[in-house]
Amino acid sequence: MAYLVLTEGDRKGHKFDLKDGVTRIGRRAENDVILVYPSVSGTHAEIIRSDDGFELRDLGSTNGTRLNGSRIQSIRVYRNDIFSFGDISVMLEGDDVPTAPPSDENDAADISSIPRTTVSLHPLVPENARVMPPSDFKKTHGSRTLWPIFIGLVILAVLVALVVFVLGFFS
Repeated sequence: MAYLVLTEGDRKGHKFDLKDGVTRIGRRAENDVILVYPSVSGTHAEIIRSDDGFELRDLGSTNGTRLNGSRIQSIRVYRNDIFSFGDISVMLEGDDVPTAPPSDENDAADISSIPRTTVSLHPLVPENARVMPPSDFKKTHGSRTLWPIFIGLVILAVLVALVVFVLGFFS
């Protein structure tokens, strides 16, 4: 059975079964596949099932219908094709949906005819410049003796504040 699967949005993964013949897609309740999203037109597109396969047809939608990223008016579609109705994308799936025929090997670009480019990188430092390695990091021992003093001062300040508070409370 052929169906569409939402590939994004709040209902991602939701499936819509396709009818025999024509399946209408849009925002209105009378459509077979109802997509209530602002970018989807009232009656946006239709999928026509025939013995030859499936055809996707835009019905004059405001935001257009795209197949695999390219805007279309009417096109034959295959399993795993991704359609976009406005901003909402769906994928065509199902056991009875034909897969795309293999592309003609003569249409493919012959990469052996593409010239190779060689890039050479040269450092900006002149060859006779003397490059110095970074100096070793040395431990500083002075910062270790400051922490106990700092903590001691904080404790002393808390004790003085406590004594002032207690004396102020009883006087």
